[in-house]
Amino acid sequence: MPAHPDSDIYPEASGPAKTLVNKHSDEQPLKLYAGWFCPPNIFISVQRVWLALEEKQIPYQYIEVNPYNKPDSLLTLNPRGLVPTLECPTETGPKPLYESTVILEYLEEAYPTNGPKFLPEDPYSRARARIWIDYVTSRIIPSFHRFLQYQVPPGEAADQDSGLLQLRGGISWPFEDLD
Repeated sequence: MPAHPDSDIYPEASGPAKTLVNKHSDEQPLKLYAGWFCPPNIFISVQRVWLALEEKQIPYQYIEVNPYNKPDSLLTLNPRGLVPTLECPTETGPKPLYESTVILEYLEEAYPTNGPKFLPEDPYSRARARIWIDYVTSRIIPSFHRFLQYQVPPGEAADQDSGLLQLRGGISWPFEDLD
């Protein structure tokens, strides 16, 4: 099977992202498998985890993944080869976590002294924050991806607002009472 046409495009980060990648290239018990060059829906998930690690100042090793040429070390942890994948140190050896919202909660609980806190201490406020996290993940982000990928249907006149209208149509605000 021939390689994907994008498999050799910028196989690693460049510019300021490369500086950050280099800063986290040393061996660490906590490893982040991520890639700067990912489809948009994956890119946002990778960025969530990467930003959280930086904001909480948790030591980690960054392992660059080309989505078209995944390393065996990632596939051993996560047979689907999804990023972000976090290799977490445990008493019985390294174990994988994936899904960005799961990883964020793990970081919050496993590194309680690293700040800032992402969720409120109060259980009710924390539950309300999780409602919004779910809402953004399930409604806003998918609508944004449809906006990014919008193409004018064949035979229709190009209208610069069509994609934006589609984005707005995918978002409803069912939580009027939430602030």
